Amino acid sequence: MSINDPFLVFNKAKRSKFDRKTNYKKRRYNNTKRNDEEIISSSSNSSSQEEDLMSTVNKSHQKKQIKKQKAIEQEAEEEEEKIKETPQQKRLRISKDILKSVISQGLIDENTQTFFDEDQIKLYDQKLRDKLIPKKGFRMDRIAEKISESNLKSPKITIKRNRSLPFTCMAMDKKGNFAYTASKNGLIYKWDLKTLTKEKFANNQKNTILCIALSSSGTHLATGCSSNLVTIWNTQTLKCIGALKGHRKPVSGVSFRTKSLELFSCSFDGTIKIWNVEEMGFMETLFGHEDNCMAIDCLSAERPVSSGSDKTFRMWKIASESHLIFDGVHEKAIECIKYLNDSIIIAGGQDGNLSVWNTNKKKPIQVIEDAHDGKWICSIMTVPFSDLVMTGSFDGFIRIWQIQRRNDHLLEIGKIPIPGFINSLSITSDHKRIIACVAREHRLGRWYNLSKVKGGLYIIELK
Repeated sequence: MSINDPFLVFNKAKRSKFDRKTNYKKRRYNNTKRNDEEIISSSSNSSSQEEDLMSTVNKSHQKKQIKKQKAIEQEAEEEEEKIKETPQQKRLRISKDILKSVISQGLIDENTQTFFDEDQIKLYDQKLRDKLIPKKGFRMDRIAEKISESNLKSPKITIKRNRSLPFTCMAMDKKGNFAYTASKNGLIYKWDLKTLTKEKFANNQKNTILCIALSSSGTHLATGCSSNLVTIWNTQTLKCIGALKGHRKPVSGVSFRTKSLELFSCSFDGTIKIWNVEEMGFMETLFGHEDNCMAIDCLSAERPVSSGSDKTFRMWKIASESHLIFDGVHEKAIECIKYLNDSIIIAGGQDGNLSVWNTNKKKPIQVIEDAHDGKWICSIMTVPFSDLVMTGSFDGFIRIWQIQRRNDHLLEIGKIPIPGFINSLSITSDHKRIIACVAREHRLGRWYNLSKVKGGLYIIELK
């Protein structure tokens, strides 16, 4: 065969074409194999990374669980130790905690090892009470001591006579600049206690006003009258803002919640009503008293306390929609009631007894029988979060009491001779003047009429 044989040339071209195809397939196969290997290797790497992440997460979770378990075990051990500790050990532990807190606040030096004399002990005791005792519900300002040191036997008394029907109630602002009085003929006066001048409210009503209350801001005045109305007044313009209707019998008591325009009112219909004075709207009615409701009082907490002729007083827990009943002490109606602080309540009854209660106990702390020589107690005045209490009756004296710190018992420290019915009491913020609302008759009726009494506003200046 010659080289130029066409058959040989054809076979050679066919073989080269076949070789090219096989080479292409081999390269393609090798490329795909290489890619698969890379994918497998990358997947193995990613799986190993995921395993590493899972292992670290599991380790951190295990550490957290171990820490939680140790904390729970420590708490359990501490609780067991507390349960096992004797009263003496408990006192020692509490005293150590108090000592640490005192040292941390810099009240005493950590390296102090000397004994203190009586004056230093009193000083540290006062610092501890001022710094460590919480303000809400447990603070007790010492006001009664200052008043007891002054001359109570011969104070200077200024009388601003009331020529109309007797005064029934009085309210005073926090600063002690103005006092507001109301009478049985429906007249309301604003008294300037510096100049002893008065301004008359624009009042067209002629119904007997039985109770009065002033808001903490001093801008709103609330009165309750025998026509079953609660009336709101503007103390700047001396005009009526509006009347709140809802009670079916005369309104016997009103009280603003501290630093709020939430108003509580009680009535002879036995109900307590809650009002929003800012919007002049009704909020809620509380039922519970079985007879006339006589008085009501409230501090900053939404827990008003009310007393009635059913010989009980009740503390209303608005948030939980429940109330506590305190009874078994007074034989007649509890006519007046006041908070001293968030846990101490002072109640006075028509049986002449004065009782001190703790809201955490069902029995009274103290009962003073015949506190005003057998006459019923007409009014109680307390300075919130202090040790001062004053009571009024018609036995001829305003009695001043001091509450003891150790046992919360009342101790009479003095009395001021004032004839007549003491329908309301108050004291200025500087504790130098006592303001008394004195009348010939009781605020709720005319069972007694002391015709020789000079009724009016009594300003008693303490020396």
